[in-house]
Amino acid sequence: MKVSGSFRFIGRVALTVGLLSLAQCRALSHTAPTPTQTGSGEAAPGGDFIRFLNAPNVVKDGHNLWVEYFCSQPCMVQVEVLASFRGKTGVAVFRRKWARQKPLAMPRTHSLVLRFPDSVAYRRDFFIRHTVDAHDVMLRAWLHHTGGPGSSEGGLHDNDSYHLALARTVMPLATKPPSLRLAKQHHTCLSWGAELMWVLTNQAKGKQCPQESSLVELLML
Repeated sequence: MKVSGSFRFIGRVALTVGLLSLAQCRALSHTAPTPTQTGSGEAAPGGDFIRFLNAPNVVKDGHNLWVEYFCSQPCMVQVEVLASFRGKTGVAVFRRKWARQKPLAMPRTHSLVLRFPDSVAYRRDFFIRHTVDAHDVMLRAWLHHTGGPGSSEGGLHDNDSYHLALARTVMPLATKPPSLRLAKQHHTCLSWGAELMWVLTNQAKGKQCPQESSLVELLML
């Protein structure tokens, strides 16, 4: 009887520990946030911050981006998109900046339109003759006080300005291969001859050599 009682006690303890661990795991799974952008929740000592309100998940030309920021002193705000291509890394394909001459009493929202090169955002057509496969595309924004260590007047490059910024945020953007991208609406009509030459050129590029037989015919002399 004593042996069976001890086994029952050990079983109850193990069951209680298991239930507590399961409850903790469930609580953590419901409370742990999934970050969508880096640095969006970090604020400078003066309360300065910057973040994206509706950053896109993929490269999307013409996206209306909303940037929320706060400057306790006159500041410069910069937004840019960096991309890597074959043989090139960290190329700026989009860049905007604006200045605030007076400190803000409350956060301000700034709207801007993201524009990407046609070769990065759309598929190949008559007007877009060359496309590139971009990767590691990154949308980032930062701010610094005017005349501070991250200001353009100090002679620093933009990359140094970003790393020395008072507040910054970054968001990775997914990309699509050129064959899966949308076709751009150019709102321009081609002439009959130009359209015919474009069709013939595409058909010629799409043709493949006929499949050859694995049998080799020998000429008997």
